[in-house]
Amino acid sequence: MAAYCPTGALDPSAHSFASTLVAEDGRPLLEHQIWLRRAVAFDATILPGHSALVRYEFRIPSSIAGPIQITATVRYRHFNQHFLEYVLGKSHAPYPVVDMASATRSFSFAASQEAPAATKTQADWQRWNNFGIALLDQGENLAARSAFQHVAAMRPDYADAQTNLAIADLALSNFASGKRETDAAIALATRAVIAAGVPNQAFERAQYYRGLIEQVLDSPPAAGAKPIMASVADLSAVVRSCPRLPNARRELGISSFLAGKSAASRSSFEALLAQDPNDLLGNYYLAVLYRRLGLMRLASDYAYAYESEKPALGTGAIALVYLRDHPEFRPESVAGHVHIQPGIIPKPPPSSSGSESNRPNAKQK
Repeated sequence: MAAYCPTGALDPSAHSFASTLVAEDGRPLLEHQIWLRRAVAFDATILPGHSALVRYEFRIPSSIAGPIQITATVRYRHFNQHFLEYVLGKSHAPYPVVDMASATRSFSFAASQEAPAATKTQADWQRWNNFGIALLDQGENLAARSAFQHVAAMRPDYADAQTNLAIADLALSNFASGKRETDAAIALATRAVIAAGVPNQAFERAQYYRGLIEQVLDSPPAAGAKPIMASVADLSAVVRSCPRLPNARRELGISSFLAGKSAASRSSFEALLAQDPNDLLGNYYLAVLYRRLGLMRLASDYAYAYESEKPALGTGAIALVYLRDHPEFRPESVAGHVHIQPGIIPKPPPSSSGSESNRPNAKQK
């Protein structure tokens, strides 16, 4: 299967790691008019540190015993064909396409035939870890937790495996279990720091997620109880170690707010907005905090910034207008969709029976 049509457009059967912005009337913004954006129809981009899981399904004729080869290639082009023609004109030279990564596997379907062993480019635990991250991004939290359990079993010294289990537990609202996992991750990371004698990023990562779990477990604080302070302590330590991490400052501000520490909360959100003036929750909480302090002008300014940045009501309906008018992209808006590929494997020649097997369709994941 070619990734691109002769016209230069992306093959409709290819998976696209892209996002589509739409205007108020539901039309796609294909010429970088980001000031007209009102909604995101779908977003399949891969964020740093994340993984993607792409599913294909196709039927193999019963006469083929194998082995057959399946190649998966990730290709990159800086601009799509519409934008290239918009900027360079329709007669432009072919734009470069780069193969970022590629892998080939052989499969056999005959009982007496053994498929060649796969060449591994990653350790098994890494493959399970990336698989779990991709499942998390698709909302398959139970399956993700199972994948991370495999990682923890294969790498009992790997602190991030315990943290990833905690992230899955947080998504599943298994907060007590998540707290135990982050405790275990911090213990592993601490031993690694002592052994290596240098800071370990896994420690701050586990501490950050423990702070989030403590925030959920302990809020709102009961009268006379101060367990939310554990969240404040963990997130404060992360901010000291990683002062440029906006998520940590944001969550520290929230935990301080829940603990009734308005001055500390205000300080945290002010530092956050110094890094990113458009942070949505930062503007919201500062509007509330300044109002409590009677600083009405500042409260009004931050409330206005919040209202200006928050997603407008009806953005989901705008995205649906686009998907209604472009049915070819509807599957891309569904996490975990399957690309059904008819005719990838050619049918047997006319001299053979030509009947197709009733066995389940083969899937590539």
